[in-house]
Amino acid sequence: MSELAATNGAVNIRGEITFATARKLYDAMQKLAAREPFTGSMRVDLAAVTKTDSAGLALLIHWSNRATVAAVPIMFTNPPPQLRRMIKIAGLEALLSPPTKPDLA
Repeated sequence: MSELAATNGAVNIRGEITFATARKLYDAMQKLAAREPFTGSMRVDLAAVTKTDSAGLALLIHWSNRATVAAVPIMFTNPPPQLRRMIKIAGLEALLSPPTKPDLA
């Protein structure tokens, strides 16, 4: 079971981010973005994620790419150890870095 909810300026994910749940979470984020367009920046709190797999990592990469296209800085916070290891092995540590603003000079 998984759920996605927006609270206090962050998107919180609870439960699994796996092949079995990725589509549901993708759809929930689409509905949330349509209802409350993200402006400024976006923080996705992963503290309550209990399990993840490669489909979950792919979903985070997709959200990161979509945010980049929309010029909305995104940051994934509090990843559980399993997800942190997957991100490191994949060489995607930038997913966990604070977003940077484009240089306007």
